[in-house]
Amino acid sequence: VVGDVNEGDPLREGLTHIKVFAFEDPKTHKKLLPVDGGVPAWPRYTRAHLENRMKKMGHRAAMRNFFHEDIKDGDIFKEEDLPWVPPMNLDKYDALITYNDPSYKDQGDTKAIVLVGKSGSKYDVLWCWVRHASRKSMVLAHYLIDDVVTRRSSTLGITLGKIESVCPHYFEANFIQEELFMSEYKNEGDRRKRQLRIRGDKRVKGDKGGRIEDLTPIAESGCLR
Repeated sequence: VVGDVNEGDPLREGLTHIKVFAFEDPKTHKKLLPVDGGVPAWPRYTRAHLENRMKKMGHRAAMRNFFHEDIKDGDIFKEEDLPWVPPMNLDKYDALITYNDPSYKDQGDTKAIVLVGKSGSKYDVLWCWVRHASRKSMVLAHYLIDDVVTRRSSTLGITLGKIESVCPHYFEANFIQEELFMSEYKNEGDRRKRQLRIRGDKRVKGDKGGRIEDLTPIAESGCLR
């Protein structure tokens, strides 16, 4: 009998409970991830089919459904997988982006903005602002990092037009947030006589915890720095 039983669970006499993993060592039948050479446990499924299903459901759900592992919040990333490296000059990155994960409440929830640079397979977190603060403070912080990017890029001889194309700015938005936050950004831009090139990200996304965990392969390979 295939059963997802834990230590201490009652077992029926005469039945043997085993755990079957989606990918396993073909000799020992122990869990073995596909990246380590594991093969599908069920002959009717191909490697591509299972990997596609795992990708669609996200890392957390895949580990629970296919490998009997429940991942606890806060146990996702290891410090040794997040190396500190000297940042490159901004013109050396293939792409730059800032992203704002705001909150609807003016003072209540944590707001976060990051500047990320991509170089090949590496993603460098170059700057971040994370705090309980007002929406006005959040918008000021986003304009601040744009000022820094613009100023540092100018010293490297990068024109403003190129800066605008290589470092777009986004915030996570829904139909309620978009109008509110856009007005906050516009008011600050009117005061400065320069509008931040901000876009609302209205894509439909999955569970936030699952999306965070989907970054673990990038982190474990040393590519999130």
